[in-house]
Amino acid sequence: MSALLRQVDDASRADHTYLEATDTVFYLREYTSHRGWSFGETNSLISNLKKPMDLAGTSQWPYKERAISQCAQDLQQTVQAQGSYTWVPVPPSKAPDDPLYDDRLVRVLRQAFPLDDVRELVFQPSSTTASHTTGQSKPPPGQLAAGYRVNTSLGVPQPAVVVFDDILTTGSHFKAMQRTLVQAFPGIEVYGLFIARRVFPDDQG
Repeated sequence: MSALLRQVDDASRADHTYLEATDTVFYLREYTSHRGWSFGETNSLISNLKKPMDLAGTSQWPYKERAISQCAQDLQQTVQAQGSYTWVPVPPSKAPDDPLYDDRLVRVLRQAFPLDDVRELVFQPSSTTASHTTGQSKPPPGQLAAGYRVNTSLGVPQPAVVVFDDILTTGSHFKAMQRTLVQAFPGIEVYGLFIARRVFPDDQG
């Protein structure tokens, strides 16, 4: 499945519980839930991208590196409005000083847009367990936002901010980021861009 920039619309928004009609969110691919890494190209890509940091130095690590490069290439080929935004990756579940801190998203952005405004404006000061590793439901936006902090030393972003993440499921992380950034920088516009959005198999609806 090739990458193609698409927007979440009225037909697809219901798949993402927390998104509102006023949210402007884009995605490049579709990831099929409840199917393994071998289901298709995108499932394999996301699985490799999310390989944990404790696999560094093992035979699994090159798959993560290739996934980062592939996602960066997808962005370069599909997103044309470089230079107009501040790109802000969703922080990983681990705190910056945690050995398992995964900087995959900021690495994708900096490979894709080396001359653009990429800033890790939002971070988690305390590590949590990533929901994709537990099978549990994602926390609601308010709970996530309560654990976020803004790195004010990085300055004020441009008036338009793009929140970047690997996979759009419920939309909880996007809404938490949107809330956090607008509270810190009133008046900014916050958009979302995801490598993939979650879809369900035809037999599960």
